[in-house]
Amino acid sequence: MKFIVQRIVDGFRVHTIINGSIIASKGYKIYSSKNNGKSWFFCGELPINSYKKILSHSNIINRFTRIGISQIKKIQQDKIIIGCDGSFFLSDLEFSEFIKIDIPSRFFQLLDHSICVNSKYAYYGEYYPNVKRNKVKIFRSSDGLNWKEIYIFPKKSIKHIHVLQYDSFTQRVWFSTGDDDNECMVGHADRDFLEVETVGKVGQKWRTLEFLFTKNKVFWGMDNPKGRNHLVEYDRNTRETKFRGEFTGPIYNLKEFKNWFLVSTANEGGSSESDNCAHLWVSENLSDWVDLVSYLKDNLPYLAGYGRILFPNRLEKKIIFSGLGLKIIDNKTVIGEIE
Repeated sequence: MKFIVQRIVDGFRVHTIINGSIIASKGYKIYSSKNNGKSWFFCGELPINSYKKILSHSNIINRFTRIGISQIKKIQQDKIIIGCDGSFFLSDLEFSEFIKIDIPSRFFQLLDHSICVNSKYAYYGEYYPNVKRNKVKIFRSSDGLNWKEIYIFPKKSIKHIHVLQYDSFTQRVWFSTGDDDNECMVGHADRDFLEVETVGKVGQKWRTLEFLFTKNKVFWGMDNPKGRNHLVEYDRNTRETKFRGEFTGPIYNLKEFKNWFLVSTANEGGSSESDNCAHLWVSENLSDWVDLVSYLKDNLPYLAGYGRILFPNRLEKKIIFSGLGLKIIDNKTVIGEIE
């Protein structure tokens, strides 16, 4: 198997695919492409202060300050939520208007799964530096505009939430927290977060950024910056876990695409990383993994961002990702396929 690059688009960060169109951002502007990146249509621009728009023209400033759009996600049939610079905006599918949402949020950049969606609600889990280990909250909304606090992790219990993800097999919301060993946890809850069950806690095995659900099992990759990282398999019936693969870098994404499974590992400068690269791995069985493509970390310090492969929240016909802190593909979107 090998990865065939069909197109590299400069300046765009991909976020999602909606109704067959790739949705990407450039600074505070939003674009769409219906032909796999061959041409792009300007959709709209967030109502942000002019000085930030000017600063966003510099990729180096973007890297160090984390300004710009960090997430675009469809939360209802006709509504989209957009996260940037510690604020949320609500939009329609055409991006014709942007309404600022009043959530007491504390984030500087959203993770891929900071927002979770099921058929009725959207959920947001706080991800912020939290040096003092204050309370960490989960919010819920039925309309995307009005949000209510529904669950609180007590003070000194965790640093922040890494993922909220809906499991369609059980209709429950799965979560993972971090960062220190005693703060790491995997669990799930009903839609009201009145019944919260812990699957496992304490140790980096329970720290992850994305789940993959099947009828009988749940899989996730470890996000361990200081040690070896494994793909973890959890059996829903026996409630036992086992390792299915080993990777040298923290696992940021685990996705199913056509007949393959994809894992992306980041370069964070950890002691266990065998090289200075972010990798994209592919497997047909979740056990045997092929290093599909890798990109070398660029020369900017890690303060400007780890070396990462950034996926949209779903994949359809093509493999699509953007580069962050990586030579050749930093601030670019790559479109290709497996042969």
